[in-house]
Amino acid sequence: MTHANEENYHSVIKACILSKRYVNLEKAIILFEEMPNIVTICPTQNLIFADDDDDDAFSCTESKLYPNTQTYDLVLYGLANCKPCVKNAQRAESLLHQMISHHKSGSGHDCHPKSNTFRQVVSAWTKSSSKHALQNAQRLLDMMVVDFPSITPDSSTYNAIMTLYLRQGNPEKVQQLFTQLIEGRTKPDSYSVNLMLRARAFRPNQLTIDEMEEIEDTLLRMRTQYDVRQTCQSYNVIIDAWAKSGLPNSAFRAEDLLDIMEKQCRAGDMSVAPDAYSFTSVLNAISRAKSQIDKGSWAENLLERMKRMHDEGLVEAPTTPVYNAVLNALITSNEKGAHNKAKSLFAEMAASQTANTRSYNIMIKSHSTIIENGYGTLTCYSKPSKAKALLYQMEQNNDTKIAPDAYSYATLILAYSRSNVKRKAMKAFGTLRKCIDAGIKPTTHAFNGVLAACAHTYVDEEKVQAFTILINTLIMIREWAKPDDTTYRMLLKACERLLPSDEAKKAQVVSLVLRELKYQCNDPNFHASMIDKFMTMNSGNKVAIFSDV
Repeated sequence: MTHANEENYHSVIKACILSKRYVNLEKAIILFEEMPNIVTICPTQNLIFADDDDDDAFSCTESKLYPNTQTYDLVLYGLANCKPCVKNAQRAESLLHQMISHHKSGSGHDCHPKSNTFRQVVSAWTKSSSKHALQNAQRLLDMMVVDFPSITPDSSTYNAIMTLYLRQGNPEKVQQLFTQLIEGRTKPDSYSVNLMLRARAFRPNQLTIDEMEEIEDTLLRMRTQYDVRQTCQSYNVIIDAWAKSGLPNSAFRAEDLLDIMEKQCRAGDMSVAPDAYSFTSVLNAISRAKSQIDKGSWAENLLERMKRMHDEGLVEAPTTPVYNAVLNALITSNEKGAHNKAKSLFAEMAASQTANTRSYNIMIKSHSTIIENGYGTLTCYSKPSKAKALLYQMEQNNDTKIAPDAYSYATLILAYSRSNVKRKAMKAFGTLRKCIDAGIKPTTHAFNGVLAACAHTYVDEEKVQAFTILINTLIMIREWAKPDDTTYRMLLKACERLLPSDEAKKAQVVSLVLRELKYQCNDPNFHASMIDKFMTMNSGNKVAIFSDV
């Protein structure tokens, strides 16, 4: 008869855990908890009677089975990965404390926490979706550093916590942890350094050009400074930061990094070969280049470059996000024929079924733009009829990939507000209602677009209807969105243009509206600032009706 031993239990538990099925995880835990209750009988040869055939030549020794460190780590891995949740994170931490208790008591159990043990428990918390996940993971790391100085946290432990800090918008804490990692005995990996770069470039629009260049220099010195290799993701972090920075020549700086990636991958280092995100980020930088006239040609050339590299087996084929970024560059370009090229590219995407909701939204946006001459006079209004036709196509299509979203409706509303069509306030409001009827929550931008359509109603016969729509929109915004500064700016502009010229009556109406909306604004100085703006629009004389607002 074969008796169960530690190796048998460990093998079965391992098989259950590696299946990654929750039902098998529970079976593994049952076996794990059963082990201390199992008594094994081991025959031992008695040396005194070694040469005898007597039964006394052997004796039997009873012993209990106890899970060792490796078995504990297996179960902890299962709790962290088979079904991450708060309950399993709590169970994982309970097992950790059980290990620590056995270790400190000197009970003879071959179980003591190691770096991997803590990593699995930290991982269980960071994957748990608990609102206290970050707090608990940080507490475990602190306990590991303080109470177990002989154990060195590995980079994966730090990475899990730094990732969570980034998700919660705390890049400063990421940089602190990275410094702790470097100053300790832990060697960072590429992911650790990438997290640090992301933290430093977390708010790219607030960085100076010197700060951006310093972060880029850190990227280029990763091998010498941290003894880790750059990856495609390393470069993507900085390319994306340049694209969002709004700094002069940011598109050129982003493309310079893309050039380095291409050069290195052609030299054989495929770990830095650019991916679709790399190209998309550079294309986005091109679209945002305010002073660049030839955005469209630049974007088209970059697309052709990606296609050539794909044909050479260096990069993946252009993806829908890449084509969308080219579309966006074309519609924001001032080059002659750029918009027609955008239409042709979009038609190709629609025919090949690679277009998605964003593709349609970009084209709707292309019909919501206005063109001014050098003197600020409008020379071309938006074309809401064309934008509406695109939205209609989205609504009629059964493919969820191109279903309209809140941005689709908000952009059509914006097209109406920037147009010179008749009864544009009514049409903008109708689009808002259509968005709600479709079960889509409208954004603040959608409401602001309706208010803008009201504010830019100049036909006298339409002003009464526009003001009614204005009031209805302000009432609706309570339920669906939160007003911002643009909301109130459009409100005051609409009141200025739609109400009779009598200053006192106009001020009275504005006062009532502001008082009605007062509770929606968190800024205690808001009402004073709005009143000042209204007075600036008018004669500037103080009106007593505002005194109690």
